[in-house]
Amino acid sequence: MPNAKKLSDDRHEQIPSLLTDLAAIVGTTNVLTKPSQQQSYVQGAIEAITDATVAVVIPHSLVALWRVINICAAADVIIIAQAANTGLTGGSTPNGDYDRPLIVISMQLLAGVHLLNDAAELIALPAATLQQLESTLTPLSREPHSVLGSSCVGASVIGGICNSSGGMLVQRGPAYTEMALFARRNASGAFELVNHLGLDLGTQPEEMLENLQAGTFNKVSNRTSNSNACTNHHYQHKVRDCEAGTPARFNNDPNGLYEASGSAGKVIVFAVRVATFAKPKNEQTFYISTNDADTLTTLRKKWLKSELKLPVSAEYMHKDYNDITMHYGRDTCLSMRKLPASKIGMLYRLQANIGYYLDKWHLPKTLPDRILQLSSRFMPTSLPAL
Repeated sequence: MPNAKKLSDDRHEQIPSLLTDLAAIVGTTNVLTKPSQQQSYVQGAIEAITDATVAVVIPHSLVALWRVINICAAADVIIIAQAANTGLTGGSTPNGDYDRPLIVISMQLLAGVHLLNDAAELIALPAATLQQLESTLTPLSREPHSVLGSSCVGASVIGGICNSSGGMLVQRGPAYTEMALFARRNASGAFELVNHLGLDLGTQPEEMLENLQAGTFNKVSNRTSNSNACTNHHYQHKVRDCEAGTPARFNNDPNGLYEASGSAGKVIVFAVRVATFAKPKNEQTFYISTNDADTLTTLRKKWLKSELKLPVSAEYMHKDYNDITMHYGRDTCLSMRKLPASKIGMLYRLQANIGYYLDKWHLPKTLPDRILQLSSRFMPTSLPAL
């Protein structure tokens, strides 16, 4: 058996050649090797503690992404595919010990949306965000599965599909589709491209990806010829079953796992096909307050068992959430109301870079947060009084 240390040394000797090959595809400016350059990509909500990150690579096209992952597979390095880097669990950033060199692939340049069937469905590319979908669909009186990430700002559509996001959505349930274009590694370790979008994109991987990114395909497709679903049609029945022995939603629910859906980083997703929904003409938000949790349980069960239409979304929030938001979150709420998601993402990256240098200068890297929190005391309140 080969010596483990020798294998590790051999891999590290290949890194200069690997970086040269990656730069030939995406350009040297899109291969980030310095910690100061990588900061906003390897640092998320959870602090990244690892020295295994060789580079952050930023492909400019789907074809470039395909070539990058194949080079990484040939070099046998670890790949972390990252869309918006807005998650709170650390799933899209490196953390801990790794047995091989690691490459973070940022999809931030791969935004794009293609409408299908008079906007009843759409194709979302890797960096397409919920806010991008909302701005595209609003003039058409349609809306996406989720309007705002339930735990983050600027969340990507594909990130939601891969992690079954949308726990607060009562009518639509977790993000789900059976129609996707993704790459998976086969038994020999090479990537193969799987097209389950229900669209004729060609036969060769690069041809398919060029056509997909350019929108060179039929925008009207016969849904009756394809039995795959691009939304969760069964969740409403499941959530109304109050006598079931399992919750309506739980982590790793096998009913929500299908290729890209629930894949959580195990495949590289190039695009998903998802349903859109008619935008309600009238919306109203209700705040229900009680000091007795049993009251909310009774309300929930009676509503679900009745013939009342289900609410679009519902969320339990402890009083402490209100208190924290009133004291520390006014700046965040104001930015969400006044700025587009792309600008908020830029602010997060700027904050991460400032934090890097503050830490390097032995200053508290949370200093920008503290300053914003202090200044937010003079901003308007963001929640109704209880």
